[in-house]
Amino acid sequence: MRKLILTLLLFQASFLLADKPRPNPADYTVTVHVTSSSTRDFFQRIVATINRQQFEMDGVDRGILALGNYQARQIPNRAAPKTSSGHDMFFPDYEFLFSDGSTRRYQVISVGTSQSWGSDATNP
Repeated sequence: MRKLILTLLLFQASFLLADKPRPNPADYTVTVHVTSSSTRDFFQRIVATINRQQFEMDGVDRGILALGNYQARQIPNRAAPKTSSGHDMFFPDYEFLFSDGSTRRYQVISVGTSQSWGSDATNP
């Protein structure tokens, strides 16, 4: 009986430790051009252009993302209400696909040009 339980536990552990399926590159159809990248604490802030529109995005990671083009896909924004007043914009999150098959998610935090983290908006 103990051998059976041990065998089942080991079999279940193999499923938990199994690799996630690799993302399908065909799903990442949005080209994102990263023009600025900075980091503070555990957050990464990037400025990127998507379809000629500039966005500022936050992601969680250490380090600075290399500038350049990346393939991404849109992930619906779960915080967006079902009906909008027309005053607020809700953008999807973007999941970037990297050449090693890993992915990273970024959330849109501003549209257009904005103050960077390092500047002091109170002292022009």
